[in-house]
Amino acid sequence: MSFNFNFTTLEDINQLRSLIDFMTSQDLDYPRYGEWLQKTESQLERGEKQAILAFHEGKLVGDLVHQICRDDGLGSLVEIKNLRIHPDFRERYFASFMLKQLYAECQDKYAGLLVDIRANQKQTQDFFISRGFNPIMDVFCMKEI
Repeated sequence: MSFNFNFTTLEDINQLRSLIDFMTSQDLDYPRYGEWLQKTESQLERGEKQAILAFHEGKLVGDLVHQICRDDGLGSLVEIKNLRIHPDFRERYFASFMLKQLYAECQDKYAGLLVDIRANQKQTQDFFISRGFNPIMDVFCMKEI
């Protein structure tokens, strides 16, 4: 397989449409995912959230959506809201590269990066821990009633 990869920030409405389609295709069983996706699309349009995108031969194969969190005593943080790599392109360090890019963009402006990960996503937890993230709390909630 040849490789022709490109990484960029979200630049235009066509990329936004590709991003939403890409995230729609990988629902991962999150509750109310469709609602979150609609809200995220609006927030990306308004610049409240930003994205780093990975392309292979012009096709979107990965994303890292993030936003600035208000200062809640920890300092201003950047929260990672969505990080996905198409299954055919995993294990190629796309996620690591996008994380390093986000870190480079944020390191002098914010106190840190934050991500929440479901308890049943052990592989995702291991990935973030291997990239220097430290678990700081477990949160318990009741399933939807």
